Amino acid sequence: MPLTDEELRAVLARAEEIDRASRTGAEWKAEVAAVVSAAQEVGFSRQAVERALTEQLDLPTAPLEPGSLVWARSADEKYYVAKVISGSEDGTHVRFLRGSEHSVGPHELRRCSFIPGERVIVDWPMWGEWTCSVISYSAESGIVTVNDGWGETRTFPISEVWLAPRKADGASARKRAYAILAVGGMIGAVIGSLVTALVR
Repeated sequence: MPLTDEELRAVLARAEEIDRASRTGAEWKAEVAAVVSAAQEVGFSRQAVERALTEQLDLPTAPLEPGSLVWARSADEKYYVAKVISGSEDGTHVRFLRGSEHSVGPHELRRCSFIPGERVIVDWPMWGEWTCSVISYSAESGIVTVNDGWGETRTFPISEVWLAPRKADGASARKRAYAILAVGGMIGAVIGSLVTALVR
């Protein structure tokens, strides 16, 4: 049975989204290398830039071990806690704590740590979806304690918390990063020129 025009458009739109968001392969590695090189030229250390890229883009810092917890993007675009079943450079097979299994690309994963102050979303009694701050987390029981921002705290199983979909796409984040590096380079050049002129 052939695809309808609407189904074909939906498939191609999703393929374009996946392709655009992909953070693997030679092209992605070349782009990361270019950012690191530009930042080193303005005086940042390689380690600092790599760590900032990891934190800003929510990329895992090391290969994911089977059994580790991650935030994985679901069909509704939200990120839910999942356990890694297996992983490779091109994708990770996860089991959501709510039950289903799915393979996701590196761009569909976020680091999962439940550090105090981290913002998560829960279904707060009588309020519905509510963004809260993590107070504490017990890995043994899989329970997170959160504060609603109004002085009330509650506990939830980590299977019942989630993160909102990403707001900014990778292209706009890249443009901002390059603009910041360019401005930093210009400021450094101006300061260097002023110091040189004063020393003479």
